[in-house]
Amino acid sequence: MLDAYGEIVKREPANGTAWFRLGLAQHALRKYDDAVKSFTRTSELKFQPLGSEVRLARLYALKGDKTRAIEHLTKAEPLGLVYQAVVPQPELDLIRNEPVVVQMIARLEAARYPCRAMPQAHEFDFWIGEWDVSPWQQPNAAPAAAGRNTIHPILEHCILLEEWSGAGGGFGKSYNFYDTNRLKWRQIWMGDGGGSLDYTGEFKDNAMRFEGWTLGPNNQRVLQKLTFTRISADTVRQTFEASNDDGKTWNVTFDARYVRRK
Repeated sequence: MLDAYGEIVKREPANGTAWFRLGLAQHALRKYDDAVKSFTRTSELKFQPLGSEVRLARLYALKGDKTRAIEHLTKAEPLGLVYQAVVPQPELDLIRNEPVVVQMIARLEAARYPCRAMPQAHEFDFWIGEWDVSPWQQPNAAPAAAGRNTIHPILEHCILLEEWSGAGGGFGKSYNFYDTNRLKWRQIWMGDGGGSLDYTGEFKDNAMRFEGWTLGPNNQRVLQKLTFTRISADTVRQTFEASNDDGKTWNVTFDARYVRRK
């Protein structure tokens, strides 16, 4: 294969495909100097410019030339360089901890995993953990008198998954996420009894505040409020409120104390 592509580029010096495949073969066979020449040629021909610059960065890193490795990786970024082409690539280990590359990886990570870096996606982090839940108005009640709840981030912190287990039976789960279309938080809940909730909210005044509605027994719309207040690092207050008169009056339907399980 190496010889075949070598013959092709001799006959067709402007054949980008042949040069690129020749470079791949040379790279695989550890003929790094020859591969550098081949990918330099594909770069000159503007054939697969991103792939050419990434390969040159990897090859120069393998050759111990930090300056040129960084130069070509820097050229690759505006061409569409992605996180997966850099972070899992051991051939770039020589330059991985160089400040310019560290900064580049941070940009690529923010593009690939935006929820890791997006401040709004972390506004509800105070709810993450394993909790014993009891009535707020009964401070001396058993720690898990109402139930237990576990909240943990999934999908690269894009969703906080709630897994509820009631003390008297009953289970439920919810997805909590910052909706980049609505620019609001959402909570979508489903219990094993078939009850569902779909809230929209925002973080303000040290609390996550959701609002939504459900249908009452007579298909009457019942307005709902759900508030999570951060009391301390290990205590959260969760309050449900409902209104049957379009928000003129509100009744507390559930008021809970969350204490972080040690």
